[in-house]
Amino acid sequence: AEGACNWARAGVIAILRISSQMDDYQLDYIEVIGYVGGVVLAVSLVPQLVKSFREWSTSDLSYTWQIVYIIGLWLNFAYFILVGAVAAWITLLFEILFAHMLFGLKLYLDGCKDGTKEEPDDVEVECKMESSDNVIDKKRAVTARSGMSSLRHTGFRSHLGTSNLTRDLTVKDAYKTNRTSAMLTDKVKDKFRGFHYVIDVRFTCSVPPEFGSKMLQEMLDAAKRNNIRSVGHMLEIFDGTDSPPGFASAVLLDESHMSSHCYSDEGMLAFDCFTCGSNPEGTRRIAEGIGDFLKKNLANARIEVSQMPRFPINMAEVDGEECDCDH
Repeated sequence: AEGACNWARAGVIAILRISSQMDDYQLDYIEVIGYVGGVVLAVSLVPQLVKSFREWSTSDLSYTWQIVYIIGLWLNFAYFILVGAVAAWITLLFEILFAHMLFGLKLYLDGCKDGTKEEPDDVEVECKMESSDNVIDKKRAVTARSGMSSLRHTGFRSHLGTSNLTRDLTVKDAYKTNRTSAMLTDKVKDKFRGFHYVIDVRFTCSVPPEFGSKMLQEMLDAAKRNNIRSVGHMLEIFDGTDSPPGFASAVLLDESHMSSHCYSDEGMLAFDCFTCGSNPEGTRRIAEGIGDFLKKNLANARIEVSQMPRFPINMAEVDGEECDCDH
């Protein structure tokens, strides 16, 4: 009760101070400068608000930053009233309003995501990893009943998302994986069977139609050099009549595949290679060889290489439940 009385007393004092300040208030150029500066600071939060509403995401905002920022705003507000800085506390009210709107939006969006997140009832999700030697929380994301052998157990649909078209995703949201069967500190050889390499190329030189044949032959040669058996291949060269000029080629491997696709008029080429055999090192050597080939044949090309392990080993313990698929 005493604390409530103190707060009420402080509120009354603040109101009286504000009233006395407004009675004697005169607008001059110094106050105008204060108003302009305060408005600029308040409006600086608007772009972030608009971005968060447009993307319907506040994942790039930190709770710690927002809480500290809001506390600082209220302390400044109290100070400005006490010292009679009218222009400062009036404009600060708008900054406080925008800051609280942003904080409320983050609480709402995070709460909605937590409430609608689709996880199997019998999955225990890994959420802890430390960096010391005996550090790794031994919990693994495993299913107690039927593992992750079907889409309904992996949260596949919720992972892809249903509210946004793929092309409208931000780059940050586009890079996603729902893998929980391996820790970041695990060895790849212990957790994955295969490797996938992706090469993206931008070039400005002219590419003749026969480059498609040359590219396919290099892919076949790369497989042979690395003792990876090709079991089929195909090439289609596009003259621009039905499809944009360029080519598409693929090599079917007994361990998976290689493919390349080129938009020659736009200066774009994409290559990927995935193998899952006993020697995944061959995938890396193929990607390196194709990268060297492209550097040699596409002058001044910009080449970006990405990689990821695939085919997780022992993603879950399956207790004999039959697969949903028929074969």
